[in-house]
Amino acid sequence: MKRVKLIALDMDGTLLAGDHWTVPQENVLAIRRAHAAGIRVCICTGRLLEDASDFAHRLDLPVMIIGSNGSRAADAPLPEGTIFFRRDFDPKDALAVLDRVMDLGFMVNVFEDGRVSTLPSAANPEYHLAKRKLVRVDYGRDSVYAAATRGVMKMFIVGTQEEQTKVGLIRSRLRSEFPALQISSSSPHNIEIVPQHSGKGAALGYTARHLGLSCEEVMAVGDEENDLSMLQYAYHSVAMGNASEAVRRVCRYVTATNDECGVARIIERVLASRKAYGMDEVALVRCTDYDRAAVERAVERVFSLCGGAERFVQPGMRVLIKLNLLMKRTPDRATTTHPEVARAVAFAVQKAGGVPVFADSPGGPFTRGMLAGVYDTCGIRAVAEELGCALNDDFSVTTRTFPEGDAAKQLDLIGVLDRVDAVITVGKLKTHGLTTMTGCVKNLYGCVPGTTKVEYHARYPQAELFSRMLVDLCACVKPCFALLDAVEGMEGEGPSGGRPRTIGALVGGENPHQVDAVGAALIGLDPESVTTLRAAKRRGLLGPYSCVGDPIETLIVRDFDIPMRTKRSDWVNMVNRLPQALRPRPVFTHRRCDGCGTCERACPAKAIHMDEHRRPQVDLTRCIRCYCCQELCPKTDVEVRRNPLVSLLHERGKQ
Repeated sequence: MKRVKLIALDMDGTLLAGDHWTVPQENVLAIRRAHAAGIRVCICTGRLLEDASDFAHRLDLPVMIIGSNGSRAADAPLPEGTIFFRRDFDPKDALAVLDRVMDLGFMVNVFEDGRVSTLPSAANPEYHLAKRKLVRVDYGRDSVYAAATRGVMKMFIVGTQEEQTKVGLIRSRLRSEFPALQISSSSPHNIEIVPQHSGKGAALGYTARHLGLSCEEVMAVGDEENDLSMLQYAYHSVAMGNASEAVRRVCRYVTATNDECGVARIIERVLASRKAYGMDEVALVRCTDYDRAAVERAVERVFSLCGGAERFVQPGMRVLIKLNLLMKRTPDRATTTHPEVARAVAFAVQKAGGVPVFADSPGGPFTRGMLAGVYDTCGIRAVAEELGCALNDDFSVTTRTFPEGDAAKQLDLIGVLDRVDAVITVGKLKTHGLTTMTGCVKNLYGCVPGTTKVEYHARYPQAELFSRMLVDLCACVKPCFALLDAVEGMEGEGPSGGRPRTIGALVGGENPHQVDAVGAALIGLDPESVTTLRAAKRRGLLGPYSCVGDPIETLIVRDFDIPMRTKRSDWVNMVNRLPQALRPRPVFTHRRCDGCGTCERACPAKAIHMDEHRRPQVDLTRCIRCYCCQELCPKTDVEVRRNPLVSLLHERGKQ
């Protein structure tokens, strides 16, 4: 994870106290400390630049400003600052919107640079900036229409508290009629409209690029609907303790309320964290078996080395614990996250005051019946009943847009993600035919519902493209913590057909890519030979880190059997360039096959069919080498065989 270099702060409900005027002194001092540490701070507000600049000048805040809900951005408070981002309405759009709202009895405001034109209402007879004399204020219907003709940057419609329902209906109607415009709200009784290609997210993205930064280096803090676009843009998204439920759902972290100086608390956390100075920490703890007391102590130590579970979980938070429950397998097979590890993580969440929810979407249909058998066989139901934890029984699907994605701009995900406050990914260290290794990042593929995974394998058929999608998925889900079960891993034909192998460790940290990198090192893999790590590194997500806890040299398994791909990245690249006929291929041995047809249904390329004897046959000309058939075969009847030349390359790669 790249260090935080830019922090974007909403004003009302975030930076300001509940009176919408006072900036707590703790917040002021925290912003100054961040600036002194080399971190840029940007106020990101629905208010005019002139309004936000007045606050910045009065408090001597060294900030950039994004104003009018992302229609303007300035490199410093006005008048000293220079506006470097501006978006205005097409006058036709502005006039069309006015025709829909001018006769509804609401206060209607349209904003220009240094000027507001207002249609007052009985409840709101005067625009508040008129008293402070920060901008010119013109009143009346004609003034509003004249401004719209000239070109405005924001439209702000205000009702009363009693008119919330009516305002909400009008907001929905406008969204339907003007889908290209950015329509949101900062409270239930108002409507904020800005032009196409604007909004807080668009302006923050432009600002970050203006500074030479990526979204992974940006933190955004907000509380209401008009903050959603910037929170979805920033990798480090923070919901205020007083935030709406919609905001909490998309955020990676939650801080205290605005009246409790939540801004100061999250900034101090950034300053205290090593990533503010370019170094993350990954915890590595020896754990030789699944004895309950030993696992509980090891998991507690992992969290302690990373600042404690309470750093990631606040009281009352619903925390989705994403396990690897690939299929109905008993824990001794090392295919799934061990129930004792799941138990220890859930217990740590409960101690921190959180409410844990176990979830996964294994291969196959995403249904209650399918999951019931998996929960039972993998030992998770027993853990849930013992601790009083919930097992996910929400089988809905949600779609998230992710414009910052590299390979995936939109992702279909399990619906429970919309109903939790945080996600902890608890992976299992195993070999994998497609990505070389599976850990905490690949584990998040279980956030893609059921058979949609088959569609995604077809959409992203090459290992490199598929891994880029997985990195996008991780950035979209935003796990707050990652823990890797490497007490026993799987070597050989993983992730389901291999052999259990004792490694004797648990790995944990805030950055799942770094956790996976330590996992790769434990089994002797060059990170460049793991396709997900290679994709993360190229995105700048696998930055420098230090390994704390037990010395990694004492835990490395140097003869771990890693098939398919070699341990050295140069040989991996050579294998990937071989003609299709020379590449590894799935082979059905038919020794244990019972004709269940799982492989046929799971094949995204439709390269497998069942013959007259109910035995699977594969068309290698259509096979995309995703090895879903091997991964999901309940009888482990699928082997991945290599051409002798590939085998030679594999042996050379081990040297």
